[in-house]
Amino acid sequence: MNDLVRLLGEQAPTMQGLLAPARQALDCDALIVWQRNGAILEVANAEIVELDAEALAERLEKSPIDMHVGKGLAGLCCAEFKALNVPDLRDELSLRVLGLHVVHQSFVESMGWRSAIFQPLQGAGDAVGVVAAYSSEVARFDSGSEAMLRIVGDRAVARLRPERLFEKLQDRLDVVGEVLLSLHDVINAAFWATAQIEAARDSLTTSPDAAREHLGHARSNAKKANKLASNALKLRGTKRPKPRRRNLYPILSSVVDDRQRAAKSEGVRLVLKCPEKVSAVIREEELARAVANVIDNAIEFHRLDTHNRDRYVEVTASSEDVTTTIRITDNGPGIHESFVGRVFHFGVTGKGSSGHGLGLFQAQLSVEAVGGAIHVVSELGSHTTFQLDLYSGTGGAT
Repeated sequence: MNDLVRLLGEQAPTMQGLLAPARQALDCDALIVWQRNGAILEVANAEIVELDAEALAERLEKSPIDMHVGKGLAGLCCAEFKALNVPDLRDELSLRVLGLHVVHQSFVESMGWRSAIFQPLQGAGDAVGVVAAYSSEVARFDSGSEAMLRIVGDRAVARLRPERLFEKLQDRLDVVGEVLLSLHDVINAAFWATAQIEAARDSLTTSPDAAREHLGHARSNAKKANKLASNALKLRGTKRPKPRRRNLYPILSSVVDDRQRAAKSEGVRLVLKCPEKVSAVIREEELARAVANVIDNAIEFHRLDTHNRDRYVEVTASSEDVTTTIRITDNGPGIHESFVGRVFHFGVTGKGSSGHGLGLFQAQLSVEAVGGAIHVVSELGSHTTFQLDLYSGTGGAT
């Protein structure tokens, strides 16, 4: 044991620098390290006798041995966070009695392996991977081998790529988030279509022209809802684009223009005050959606404020030093001070709102994901301002 510690050392610079001497010390045919990536175990590195790095890469490419957590021997070791010692990988009856199953049996047989031990890699309260030793001898490993493999595992954890641990899981969560937010957009468009139909019905007898205009807006929103629903069904696990420096004027102009009909139908003046050249580091579609969600909230709550006749929503953008600020201000009913701290929480909606508590939640996620910040200041019965602070991507004002 002491020889193993001395042989491995504390300063092995790479995973391969760790596995090569470890395989010799364990006197086994192969050492494989799997790293957890969400629900998948991926091969992080391996040391297999008589296979150089190029030959190993070719073998793994033809017969990949990644697996799901919970499946196979390595997957079970990871999921249940317990070591496994398998005396004979080809004794199917004994394996079934123990509730074990070799997923990549053809690969194991092609390598000539008969016995194996598996050790989970300890992360922050969870298994972050598995290290396994294989031998061509039956019942090759004992309790001493297990203790040695634990030392190898402790060293291996420090050499994993932590940014990969939950990357696939994050990708899947991003897709789920996109579906939820797309659903929110569909519901929003459908809501405004319904509001326009109600407005058309109310004005049908007094102003047929106004009724026709409302029905035109309703048709437009219905088409938009249909298009958004179609896009949501096409979502795939594509990665989010990287944040890039973009001119905000065309983005904000497009969002405001798109919301003008809804604002007009509610008697709200929607105004944009933005220089033609003001930039920020953003994900364009996400920022557009975030701003649109805040505007939609402001317009909807103006509907509930029947006493205010001079209704407005104003969108401004400015840049100073390295910060670009977008402010969305309305003179609606305001937000009670006891509620201000919860407006960005998932599923939280204001009294009388027809929303689902996704819009402002998404806005906060999108802004913070690019290193920005969003907060709200409100005075009940007077005004509300949502402020988005973003990195301008420059050293000074733009």
